[in-house]
Amino acid sequence: MSHIHVISFQNPAPPDYGGVIDVYYKLKALKEAGFRITLHTYNYRGRDAAAPSFFREEDEVIYYERKESPLSLLSTLPYIVNSRRAPDLLKNLSYDNDPILFEGLHTTHLLSHPLLHDRMKIVRAHNVEHDYYRGLALSEKRVWKRIYFQTEAYKLERYEKVLRHSDFICAISEKEKEYFERAYPEVKTIFLPGFYDDSSPEELPGGKGYVLYQGSLDVSENISAAERIINHIAPLLHDVEFVIAGRNPSEELMEKAKMTYNVRLIANPDNEEFSKLLNQARVNLLLTEQATGVKLKLLHALCRGAHLVVNSKMVEGTGLEKYCVVADSDEELANAIRLKIEEPFLNFRILPDRYINSINIRSLKKILDFK
Repeated sequence: MSHIHVISFQNPAPPDYGGVIDVYYKLKALKEAGFRITLHTYNYRGRDAAAPSFFREEDEVIYYERKESPLSLLSTLPYIVNSRRAPDLLKNLSYDNDPILFEGLHTTHLLSHPLLHDRMKIVRAHNVEHDYYRGLALSEKRVWKRIYFQTEAYKLERYEKVLRHSDFICAISEKEKEYFERAYPEVKTIFLPGFYDDSSPEELPGGKGYVLYQGSLDVSENISAAERIINHIAPLLHDVEFVIAGRNPSEELMEKAKMTYNVRLIANPDNEEFSKLLNQARVNLLLTEQATGVKLKLLHALCRGAHLVVNSKMVEGTGLEKYCVVADSDEELANAIRLKIEEPFLNFRILPDRYINSINIRSLKKILDFK
């Protein structure tokens, strides 16, 4: 049985938001492909130390402390990297000579270490991180947070050159594959689409006539989208119920939702509750201001949800626009919702092969077979 080390930026169990969804279901696909896994990960912000449910006796999970002290901000390293420097990680990687998969630039503080020079090192690029952080800065209203995002973007752009020490970069979109090929021609870059729960639901979704928006509500981009729904889109559709569901909403956002009579905000739904919300919603409304990567919640909603109404940046470069109604202005989005909210969902979608986990894991397995 082949063995691989996977370093994850956060504990991927449970798979309850974009980034960890990709990690969780990639690990599941690796298990189904016959790999033994040592998962190195970080527990913080209340996530339990729980191994993925599909791990077996031969697999191992090693947890590390993330140093979230403000002192981590003072380093020339990006905060997302410096705060994950763990003294025991190098020792735990050195017990064998097996491949290492670094999940995100966040986890790459050992990528250039001389003791790992001869190891196969694969980096999963979840975004072009400095572009992503600049986008966060643009949507952030708080001055101190905007300065943090801008500073982090500058550090990430300088730090990204560490990727030259990797053997392979796995880009999550074709657009980002082109970027990494131009920036680091000496490293082999492949397109590896996002992994997600691609199993079909047992029954047709869309049984109830409400609109669902979901996302981590402690992320500035998602906060802006939720506020846009509350302040501008929901008031255009007085007889339509909107449900906003996500992790860690602020008191301010919860109060704004309460003041709009056709909006209901559900804070921190567990996996079972979220699956039920997604399955029963007649329309899934997905909005983004950044055309970076492929949004895992888009794939998840396409596979397990009913009608999708999205803005153009949500599907840019994905080839998935034909499965959605695409609109951009508040009025266009409201009209699209009005069109779909009365329409029953009658058929499961069949997504392209590029979005099927069992097919995509073959690309990663082919790399690992080179070791």
